[in-house]
Amino acid sequence: MQKFNRYFLLLCFVLGGVLSAHAQVEVGGQSFSLVKDLEENLLEYSKSQNTYVPYVQGTPFNSSAAVFVLPLKEYQDYQLLIQPPAEAALLINKSIVDYYRNGGSKFYPIDSLRRLYGDSCVISIFHPSFHPQELEVKIISRQPYSYADAGSSISEDFLEVFERRGKSFNNFFIIGVLLLLAVMAVLRNVFPKVFSSYYDITRAAALRVRDEANFTMKLSGRGHLAFLVFYSLLFGFLLMVLLQTAGEIETVFSFLIVSGFGTYLYAWLLLSVIVFFFQLFKYWLLRIVAAVFNVPDFAGIHFFDFLRLSQIFYTLVFVLVLLLFLGADAYVGTGSVILIRVVAVFAVIRLFLIFFKLLHLSSFRKTYLFSYLCTTEILPLLIGLKFLII
Repeated sequence: MQKFNRYFLLLCFVLGGVLSAHAQVEVGGQSFSLVKDLEENLLEYSKSQNTYVPYVQGTPFNSSAAVFVLPLKEYQDYQLLIQPPAEAALLINKSIVDYYRNGGSKFYPIDSLRRLYGDSCVISIFHPSFHPQELEVKIISRQPYSYADAGSSISEDFLEVFERRGKSFNNFFIIGVLLLLAVMAVLRNVFPKVFSSYYDITRAAALRVRDEANFTMKLSGRGHLAFLVFYSLLFGFLLMVLLQTAGEIETVFSFLIVSGFGTYLYAWLLLSVIVFFFQLFKYWLLRIVAAVFNVPDFAGIHFFDFLRLSQIFYTLVFVLVLLLFLGADAYVGTGSVILIRVVAVFAVIRLFLIFFKLLHLSSFRKTYLFSYLCTTEILPLLIGLKFLII
């Protein structure tokens, strides 16, 4: 009888081990083996003890962050699965690593985490109104836990842990600034006359065309196309900064995983190409509308003055953004909100300057010129502001 009891206990132990080893986790239609449910190791901050204590399931959770101590060395070759609530943030060793705008399921290879943080780390999932029931944190494997190959490599289906996003964007910002300054220096040396005409603040702010010959804008002209490319890069760079500070960069580039330096650079070049083709479209629109209104000379003058005013303004904005990022980055978020309003005011001022300059070039009535500017400036401006507000 004792021998039977021993065999029975051994059988129960083996069956229990097999069943626990084959516990399955379904994520996105794929099946994974559960290695460890970290919800059992959830910690909460105790104000009375001034330290983190184990959370007792079923009791009120009095903290805005779920904290886990993860021994990475014990779970090498496996994956960390986090299924957070929407708008939660992931911190590893008190540094922000990820932000979950829409929740979902996120995978992090343990081996990759171990290379970054050593044999152990502290994981925190922060949410302003955190509820433990809305969070799942597990160690999983593609194979049953008891048969997992300790020497297996990281599956390519999982995402590698990227650098901290803020750090990646800061690297992109510095490289972008250096590239823009280098392009500006090249333009200053290769096209000195064109450069001085584009950055002539006195002529740009004047209400009359002082030298009509200098205002002739042709894309085939010497240096003009190069300055149009530079303007597109500059404007695209400022858009990247604005989207990053507003937290909308992933929404705009939903087809990209914008997390590393390379993807930031690609997104900037893509934005610059879009801006460049928009400017080409505007140039040909001006030519067509000017021909319809029988003022063909307006197109070149109008576009050059538009580009010159924009170039001066956005160069000043570029310098201001550079100073904020390098010396007062705490005010970048507030500055971006103010910047949108300043850009709207600048667009109105630019419209009035162009209106008065074109007014002195023709004997048309003001209403006739206003109709021309409605088609070429006011209507595109209103559409742009509507998209910006949305």
